[in-house]
Amino acid sequence: SKENPAGYEPLLRVIDPGLSIDERSKLLRQAYPAAPPVVIRLSAALALDDGKLEEYQPVIAPLVGDSLGIDNASNLSSVGLMLAHEDLSIIFADDIVQNRERLKNEEISQVLAFLARRNDVNTRAVANLGLERGILSPLKSIFLETIRDRKDLKPSVLSALTKAASGSLEKEDLQVFGRWYDSASARVLMAIAAEGHEPDFQVEAFDLIAGKSPTMQPAATLLDWVRNNRWDERGSFAQAIGTFAFLDLVDTPSVKEAFDIFDKHVKNSDLIFLLLDTNHPVVVSTVMEKYADIIDLGTKLNLLKHPQKDVRLAAVKSIETNDVGALKIIVDNFEVEKDPEVKKAYQKFWMIRERTGNL
Repeated sequence: SKENPAGYEPLLRVIDPGLSIDERSKLLRQAYPAAPPVVIRLSAALALDDGKLEEYQPVIAPLVGDSLGIDNASNLSSVGLMLAHEDLSIIFADDIVQNRERLKNEEISQVLAFLARRNDVNTRAVANLGLERGILSPLKSIFLETIRDRKDLKPSVLSALTKAASGSLEKEDLQVFGRWYDSASARVLMAIAAEGHEPDFQVEAFDLIAGKSPTMQPAATLLDWVRNNRWDERGSFAQAIGTFAFLDLVDTPSVKEAFDIFDKHVKNSDLIFLLLDTNHPVVVSTVMEKYADIIDLGTKLNLLKHPQKDVRLAAVKSIETNDVGALKIIVDNFEVEKDPEVKKAYQKFWMIRERTGNL
């Protein structure tokens, strides 16, 4: 009699509805060497039909892991494994869409990398899922937003963006954005620089940003200053320039960290006025706190009228003077100040204490 093909018997038995998941798992593994594509599809179909996606994950993971050469396949959910595997993502597209919410936060970046490599239709949906869940920092979210919002991205750009989102971007990947002639490329490069990288990486990022002639302020002005005054040290300014491009996104500690590079350059230069001209409350107040000794009295007095409380507070604290005209301006600003904390700071001046009876 004619012999059945290898794997035929376990495949025939595996569809028996009376079998447990463990029994099916054993049979699928037996059949896999003889017909890998068939067994992978069947394991996914059984998981979806039974509605037990995560129960089948230990079955699907080693099969997909072997097929794609994924070392950490066991860390991916069943939906993540199906999305990573091109055949499964096509065959079971509708089922995967319905179960997309089962993706774990920690696997989204890795799954995106697989999708981006082949420009999969699910790439933007998964990027949006990551944004909805807020799993990444504001800077890294820029990369996901670009993926979600742009349908015209080349696979190379998609792949580089997913690497940036997952924190696995390499220096060589920067050239992808350099060759991407699009207004969004400067924004992406700024976000990459803002995260901080090795010195040679940052030099490359700076050069590419400079070649894009960005208009994002105050980053663009700072970039021009570096280009004209500190070109040989440009890489060390890249993180600060990137940070200044996203003052609305980064937190206060990140802005203050960016100032580390300014310390040895502010004296005897116009950099300090460039920083004050940003008019950003965190930038200006930090300038007042760090460099009060080299800021002229007139500038400090003008900042007493600044709309932001933190700036006015820093200005009050920075002023040391006995000039009669300056003291009159201080009194006038004290009289119109509404914020209790700022008004309290004015008590450092003897004439304010005298006026308020706090001598």
